[in-house]
Amino acid sequence: MTTSPGTAGPDASVPGGVAVDAAEVAIRADVEAHGGELYHVVRRALGDDQLAEEVVQDVFVRAWRADDRWDPERGSRRTWLFAIARNAIVDAVRRRDGRPRVVGEPDEVDLVTPDRAQQIADRLAIQAAVRKLGAPHRTALIEVHLRGRPYDEVAADLDIPVGTVRSRVFHGLRKLRDELVEQGWSHA
Repeated sequence: MTTSPGTAGPDASVPGGVAVDAAEVAIRADVEAHGGELYHVVRRALGDDQLAEEVVQDVFVRAWRADDRWDPERGSRRTWLFAIARNAIVDAVRRRDGRPRVVGEPDEVDLVTPDRAQQIADRLAIQAAVRKLGAPHRTALIEVHLRGRPYDEVAADLDIPVGTVRSRVFHGLRKLRDELVEQGWSHA
């Protein structure tokens, strides 16, 4: 079997022996590897199953169209897909909010605004980055920064020296920053 330029070899063929574009092969692998996680994040951001399915599909279509623009030096495929998802979430909210209300739709429906959608997408990205931290760093960061507890109190609860808590917070913040930069965030 011969392939034309821009197509993958025989290993990338679909049933029936039809050669598939290399970008399509990459996107199929992305769907397999990241589709479920993307759907979960988008669903949490939008609160709508059907819209989440549409947005995830849109993410993969955008990725397929822009496959030649992915730069492995700038981040992983996962990171690139999540950056596309953040934009797709905001776009979906803008489209949804631009439509007329359905007759009989309650006024108190909590619609997500574009700014709110961006906040939700950002928060979900931060939560995902925090989950990637090791348990000691994650615990120290949560106790000190999210719960606002003093270092000495956290150290006493964890039965470790205060200096260890400070070190875990410092290194945890650095790892968190690195993970967010990998996801496409810029830091000052």
